[in-house]
Amino acid sequence: MISRISQFAVCLCVIATLQQYALSQDNSGDAASSTTTQSSLIETLKDAQLLGCTPEELEEQLEGKLVGLYFTAKWCAPCRSFSPKLVAFRNENAERFQFVMMSQDEDLASQEAYMEHARMNAPAVRFDDPFIVQCGSRFQVAGIPTLIVFNAKGECITKYGQENLTSPFHVDDLAKYEEIEGGPVWLEMIASRQEQFRIEREEMLLEMEDAFEKYADFPHLDELRSCIGCYGRSAMKQEIMTQLGREIGEDWENKHALLDRLIPLAVELKPHSEGYIGMLEGKGAGPCFVELGKMSADNEAIYETLLAFAQGEKGGGPAASNCRTWGLHGLVAAAVHGNDEAYELVADWRISLRISHGPLTICPVLREYCDEGNQRAVDLAAALYREDSYYVYVVFPCLVNPSLSGNETALDVMGEMAQLTEDEGRNYEKYAVQVLEAATERGSDYAEQLLERLANPVMEMTN
Repeated sequence: MISRISQFAVCLCVIATLQQYALSQDNSGDAASSTTTQSSLIETLKDAQLLGCTPEELEEQLEGKLVGLYFTAKWCAPCRSFSPKLVAFRNENAERFQFVMMSQDEDLASQEAYMEHARMNAPAVRFDDPFIVQCGSRFQVAGIPTLIVFNAKGECITKYGQENLTSPFHVDDLAKYEEIEGGPVWLEMIASRQEQFRIEREEMLLEMEDAFEKYADFPHLDELRSCIGCYGRSAMKQEIMTQLGREIGEDWENKHALLDRLIPLAVELKPHSEGYIGMLEGKGAGPCFVELGKMSADNEAIYETLLAFAQGEKGGGPAASNCRTWGLHGLVAAAVHGNDEAYELVADWRISLRISHGPLTICPVLREYCDEGNQRAVDLAAALYREDSYYVYVVFPCLVNPSLSGNETALDVMGEMAQLTEDEGRNYEKYAVQVLEAATERGSDYAEQLLERLANPVMEMTN
């Protein structure tokens, strides 16, 4: 499931970067306003390939209501878990809300079986309609399930509808919904659920009081505590972890022991209640290690510590896999910020770090540096691809923006990707050609030369 979600997110990213759709890009966050009217939203949906209703029936079902675009698929276990909740919510609010299924299924039979099993009784856009990718691109859909909710004017109320129905708000987020038409209506509809989530969260925090007391002197603990169990707090958590990494790195001799305390803290304060996000679960502590990685070129002790985490020699126990991930995040940051030893280790991840499917962890971190134009990051992405082209789908997004900026290393890899067979490339051979064409339109003579060679392989051999 992880690789399918990753490929879906990459596909959306690619198309968003290469094309400017009629739907303009919306980057304003949650309660995001747009110039789209409900009429044009419905008309656009009516032009899509619909299942379960005619265009006229679609208009009748949606007009005057809040509308949710539901990105989902049968193969996605979290989707199958959330869909009954969404259907029940819709049934309770049928006069004010309806959703439209935006299928990510692999074939029509799967989509229809999923709709029937979940008793959706809702309009649906056929799984292979390009509108799904266009809309996902606009609203930066990075995974599923995702529910985007619009008001009667076609303005986006929230991109976090799924989270609204499964976890509590942070108090700072409520004001956003009051500022847009339809927001108060949405809050009213989800109020009973939110109240129950708040009660459950308070009970959970009470159960964790002993851990809070035990780690009372840990930096930024109160700020982190406010994030626990609340949706949409990842940005705040990352900011806190980034600051913690800077503090540790700048006073390494005195504070490096905080890293060893961070791991048991992550385990003890991780809520186990279903539907809640752990305080430091997954990539939560990654920004701390990234900041340390940036400092490691001038501090051998920091580098050795990051390496120990990445190789599983530190931070064992229940958080062992997360510790290795965090350590690898730090080594990637070290590699692109001038640490040559770290660069060689990450490039040779299969042997030196012994991490299964290393690019799946490396590339999402690496992409940010590639987008910034960091040449070492671009070189590293190229090395990862040439080591094993199987990972085309995670390396590809690292090289899109550098290619469009005329970076010849990135363009060379795009040229290599464009020559993959259909089975090898999994559509990325086509996306690579699109990138080369877009780079040519932006004035890259080198991209144009690569396209000519692809079109005339005999010329390549002659040269």
